[in-house]
Amino acid sequence: MKKWLIISIVMLTVSACGVMNRVGKLRPVSMRFLDMKQIPSNLQFENTNVRGLSGIDYNPTLDEYYIICDDRSERQPSRYYTAKIKLNKYRLDSFFVTRVDTLRNDAGRPFAYRETDPESIRYDATSGFLVWTSEGERTPQRSVYTQPTIRLIKKEGWVLDSFPLPTRFRFNSNPIGARDNGTLEGMSYTPDYRQLWLSVEEPLYEDGPRIDTHYNDSYLRFFGFDRFSKNQVGEYAYKADKVAHGPRPTSAYRINGISEMLFLDSTRILVMERSYSTGRDGCTIKIYLADFKNATDIRKIESLQNQPAVIPMEKSLLFNLDDLGRYIDNVEGICFGPKLPNGKRSIILVSDDNFSNTQETQLYLFELTEK
Repeated sequence: MKKWLIISIVMLTVSACGVMNRVGKLRPVSMRFLDMKQIPSNLQFENTNVRGLSGIDYNPTLDEYYIICDDRSERQPSRYYTAKIKLNKYRLDSFFVTRVDTLRNDAGRPFAYRETDPESIRYDATSGFLVWTSEGERTPQRSVYTQPTIRLIKKEGWVLDSFPLPTRFRFNSNPIGARDNGTLEGMSYTPDYRQLWLSVEEPLYEDGPRIDTHYNDSYLRFFGFDRFSKNQVGEYAYKADKVAHGPRPTSAYRINGISEMLFLDSTRILVMERSYSTGRDGCTIKIYLADFKNATDIRKIESLQNQPAVIPMEKSLLFNLDDLGRYIDNVEGICFGPKLPNGKRSIILVSDDNFSNTQETQLYLFELTEK
């Protein structure tokens, strides 16, 4: 493996277009890379393919992880796994699955073919339940509009409740609202579990064009709910980086957006940005420390274009996985793991191999230092 890397946070202000760049300073946090482990692509568990792992969370009481699979019931029923990830001091020692549970729709049935698109999963330590998101599907050419969802479930996959998605984050037949495959990728509880927050991967149509290789005035949105009343408690703008590398050919597919988020405290969040361009191996994964303490609440703002009075979330780079100097796959999951021998918190990342024979399922281990 590469030697340990330490990248300390630098106190930077976000350089954004227009005047949406009035930010302060963030308290220092740093991440140190410890280890990486590849999960075999032929791993099977109870007649399912343990691949397409797009979200992860940790239950410290049982020392187990819940990992959602983004199979849209195309191969096997949509599902999530319970797994063990064993550490040997500061190294990833082993990974093994202990259980698989089928996700179910509101009628209690396993999801039909392409009826859902699982992306993120979080464990609620106060209730023992899980919450997961589906990106849904917006395919006008096939007249398919499966709306994004946020469901609270028992561990067995049965639906207990759901969170009402604000209208602006839904799909429409016209180019307004959410973009296909660009909705509920990120989700995290606040540390006290009183609020549940989500982020969209790409800008809403009203908030500007898709992120590209040059900077534009597009912004992403974070929004949160009170977990008891399910009322919305806030909404904030976030400026993502431009696409990290140009595609080949130049007109080919490229993207940068938020693949996951993880709360540190009541306002500070680890935000994982993922950039991919056709013709380039792997992805550029950057982890930022963001804070909405001084940001403008944008719940009543329908469009973030031409809004000079709006202050976005503060943002500073913690770690760019490109600095590891190795192939980085489609990292989509992030969670805290167990305490390390030195008492610091560990962070686990997992990649989604998209069920592709040219990609890898990777686990990453980091150490988090908070000052």
